[in-house]
Amino acid sequence: MLALVLCAASSTSRSIEPAELADWNCEPDAVDAPAERLDRLAAMAEALPAAPAELPARWHYCRATALEMAGRLDEARAAYTDATEAHAELPDTTADHVRSLLGRSYVDYLQTNDPARYCADRAEAVRLARRLDAPRVLIEALTLQAFCFGQRPADLDEGLARLDEALQIARTEGLDPGETAMIHNATANLYRRNQLLDLADRQLALAHDAWAAEDDRQDMFNMLHGRIQVAIQRGRWDDAERHLESMRALTERSPSFADFPFFLAFNRGAMELARGDHQAAITALDRALALEGSTGERYFVATTLRLLARAHFQAGNPTEAAGHARAFLALGEPPAGDPGALSATAIAAYADGDPAAALRTLLRALDAEQAAGRDRMQRNAASQATLHDQRIEDFQSAILREQLANRELQLQQARQQQQTSRVVNVLAAAGALVLAVLVGFLLWSRHRFREHARTDALTGVANRRYAMERAERLFAQSVDSGDEFALLLLDLDHFKSINDRHGHDAGDRVLQGVVRAFLQALPGDAVLGRLGGEEFLIALPGSDRARALAQAERVRRAVADRPIDAGVSEVALTVSIGVAARGAATASLNALYRRADQALYAAKHDGRDRSSVDIDE
Repeated sequence: MLALVLCAASSTSRSIEPAELADWNCEPDAVDAPAERLDRLAAMAEALPAAPAELPARWHYCRATALEMAGRLDEARAAYTDATEAHAELPDTTADHVRSLLGRSYVDYLQTNDPARYCADRAEAVRLARRLDAPRVLIEALTLQAFCFGQRPADLDEGLARLDEALQIARTEGLDPGETAMIHNATANLYRRNQLLDLADRQLALAHDAWAAEDDRQDMFNMLHGRIQVAIQRGRWDDAERHLESMRALTERSPSFADFPFFLAFNRGAMELARGDHQAAITALDRALALEGSTGERYFVATTLRLLARAHFQAGNPTEAAGHARAFLALGEPPAGDPGALSATAIAAYADGDPAAALRTLLRALDAEQAAGRDRMQRNAASQATLHDQRIEDFQSAILREQLANRELQLQQARQQQQTSRVVNVLAAAGALVLAVLVGFLLWSRHRFREHARTDALTGVANRRYAMERAERLFAQSVDSGDEFALLLLDLDHFKSINDRHGHDAGDRVLQGVVRAFLQALPGDAVLGRLGGEEFLIALPGSDRARALAQAERVRRAVADRPIDAGVSEVALTVSIGVAARGAATASLNALYRRADQALYAAKHDGRDRSSVDIDE
């Protein structure tokens, strides 16, 4: 058991028994003052060694949240670590264990804004939360982990999947809008990191309005901060001014929030610098720096120094710029190649009388900025691609609706003109016929488009996206109905050697032949999809573990027992299969997919040409 952090109780504190902790609301949003909570915790410290093990663990968690509320972030992080370690010694997972991990990750975010520091705790929190029958805890863990998936465009889908799962749980549980506002906030974060700025602003507005309905001023303020930053990125100065005015009004009526004035000044300075008013930026950022003691978010204090250095330098004040640049660099080691850090280094070198070094560093900063710009463009392109299918389908539907409306209008006009001219009647009828043919063509082409978007071009089965969508629907139906459901993941053994020996045309023919073998061995209600390369997925509604394993063996033998026509010759081929069946503890298709993937890895590791079943539920 961890050694307890004993705090001396004041002489006026009454003796408090640890058992009272079970009824406390120890969450960071509790209404009791942190100082009062810390005093009460200190009063029970001496009795903790004799208490059941779960009470000291909860004591550490309650103390950590109180220290966080008091702004004592270094102590709060240490207390969250004590709480995490104490809960790890308990036989069962608890909600406090999950929230201790999330609390520590949040403090790391405030102090560093570095995903490498806080995301490991969030991943572990999700893993533990899935063990609990505590939907709100799982929603919180999933939502906070989603913030960790904005670093690369390829991660956008994964982050949105976490948020979709959280939103589905929230709907099932009937949560109020204020309780789901954090999901909107996390979605905005993903969109903003991937340069989907219009979508990000919309999500921030939804979150702000949900929290405004509950007068949650801290979160309202945070959403205004986000909307100002998005407006700056978009160059929407009127929007930024409007949000700043809302932030100012909220600051004036919320004097108990000590760091509001700092962030009001910070956002004003960031906006003025972005639109080129350097003196106004200096005035606002100086005001923010004077208030740095009011906030524990050191990342924004450091950013204030960096922005001040840039503003002074651009305003022609190199000495003042160098002082702020050195203060920024002294706060810690910035990421390698960070454009802001390079700019600060260049400013300091210029002030030290080394213009050559300053120029070299500034050129490195420009290169880094260009690389960041290319990354932003790639993020935007990749992110837009994930939304392309839905947009194009909506576009096709809009065209169809417009054409149908036009057809109706034309028909009405034709009826009105029947009494004036036989020629007009003939022309109107011909136009209606052409329009009807056009509408029919649009309906046919829309159907072909949807089929093309859902089908793997080489094999004719479902592509990755559509296969996962169908599997997701079947999984949800099995949960609702209580029916069995299983998932198979398949990987062709040594497929690369076929391409190497016979060429890619032969490889393509082998893939087509394998799919025919799969389909002959599968029941009619199975869903077969190609995930990419030589990897496939099979969803089996109504199958438990035993039936799924038997089906996997039929598929495996269908491939192993008959050579595949590769065009120039026949090729002997085998397949490895991972099997997983939905159990009571399987919370999502993603979880079932991971179990099937682990089973597939085991099949490959054990020699290939076999089916392996995952039994961990």
